[in-house]
Amino acid sequence: MLVQGSVELANLSNNHAADCGPAGIADTKQALDNAHVGSFGLGRADIRTIKGIEVVNLGYTGGRMEVKSTVVADVTKYKKPGNLVIVTFHWGVEGSHAAGSVQASLGHAAIDAGADLVLGHHPHVLQGIEDYKGKRIVYSLGNFVFGGNAHPAEWDSMIYRTRFALKDGKVERVDDKIIPVAVSGDRKHNDFRPVILEGEARDAVVKEVEKLSAALGHPDKTASKPHAPVAASKHHH
Repeated sequence: MLVQGSVELANLSNNHAADCGPAGIADTKQALDNAHVGSFGLGRADIRTIKGIEVVNLGYTGGRMEVKSTVVADVTKYKKPGNLVIVTFHWGVEGSHAAGSVQASLGHAAIDAGADLVLGHHPHVLQGIEDYKGKRIVYSLGNFVFGGNAHPAEWDSMIYRTRFALKDGKVERVDDKIIPVAVSGDRKHNDFRPVILEGEARDAVVKEVEKLSAALGHPDKTASKPHAPVAASKHHH
């Protein structure tokens, strides 16, 4: 299913990874390997070259500060001037639109260590996007294809899309935008098939993310500011 859905990478680090013990983790890794789907987290780093740029994906279950030293050490190990390092955290409080102080501390630490982008999930709802030292922290992507709930409390979510390019030997972000979606085409019963929103429904999600981004509060106001995402146009680049 992942291959048919064009999923290229999976983060192994999450609070349910060990539900079936070490054998379950090993089986999951093997199943992804067999399907040629990349995986990262739980001690794995995915390193691949895309259009001449080395891209490194690292993943962590980041609901606690104890992972900070590991994150910093890993990012420092893998980051080079000409590569792209993306850090994904499974963190935050389920159902909460507010990013917590632990999320902020870990996200900032990852970028301070050299990460180019931080992505978050676990709350199952959207949270804000922060611009920290010129890098983005997407605190929660919300749900997308989530088979654990046939009647979710919230249907709105987003795809976060960002592009990078190599300039003067360094990787820089070219642009980024959110693409508002509903997690199901059927609002009465989750069909697990997300649809891209248009018109007023799209605008409502953009405004919600802007509001959540503006509400982000961090101690270092000078180094961080909210990011107001740009709604996706109908044109694909």
